[in-house]
Amino acid sequence: MPEVNTLLKGEGNNDYANVCPCPMVFGGIYITYEGYLAACCTNFDNHVVVADLNKMSLKEAWYGEKMTELRKRHLEKDLKGLVCYNCIYHQKKAFSALCPEYAEDVNMSNYYDNQIVEKRIRQFEKG
Repeated sequence: MPEVNTLLKGEGNNDYANVCPCPMVFGGIYITYEGYLAACCTNFDNHVVVADLNKMSLKEAWYGEKMTELRKRHLEKDLKGLVCYNCIYHQKKAFSALCPEYAEDVNMSNYYDNQIVEKRIRQFEKG
């Protein structure tokens, strides 16, 4: 979740930053309740969804264009414009979803606002 950086660290560089490539995109399978393959376990708002498993097999998605390109970008440390950049480098830069058709819109003016976190918690508790 993007707010973890705010709550635990804030902005800027630290000893934990620059851990790239992220192991999540190479070693785990994360499937959302909608049946999407996500590249990361912290797939909040579906910004790292790479495929809809209702439309293709897991094998096709895992070795597909979106996941392959994301892995390549991680290996090359070319993450600007992705939420991955913010996670790894503890930043709050604007980003785009890997597959916008599956993701919630990003409103950067309040995306990292702790009030938004509270709203998400209340929605989760209501079910």
